[in-house]
Amino acid sequence: MTKIEKLDHIALVVSDLDKSVEWYQDIFGLVPKYEKEWWSDKEKFLGAGDTIVAFFQSESDEGEPLNKNPKGCHHAFRTNRDSFESYKDRLTEKGIEFRFVDHGGVTHSIYFSDPDGYHCEITTYEV
Repeated sequence: MTKIEKLDHIALVVSDLDKSVEWYQDIFGLVPKYEKEWWSDKEKFLGAGDTIVAFFQSESDEGEPLNKNPKGCHHAFRTNRDSFESYKDRLTEKGIEFRFVDHGGVTHSIYFSDPDGYHCEITTYEV
């Protein structure tokens, strides 16, 4: 029988590798992972615990294909209630617009976009 243990990573093609890495470190507090093994001028990896975000520099002069997200396509990071509230304050301080959603009393989420237009979510099950 096959079984998925957990999400290993998400991968994002970005228009400016260093800018995206800096933004995700600043906003989410992600830290470098596998620097010696995998970091280059075309790819970098950040993480929190076992969650990894892999960034790949777009090879297109126009930065394509970026921000081709189908409606509702996004990545989400789970946090506790105190951190959730802190994220709302942090995004406001940074001038990043977000949308709050109560998902039927099961989770609360905030949604916003990164510099390339990828949809991001911070969610908590502590409602």
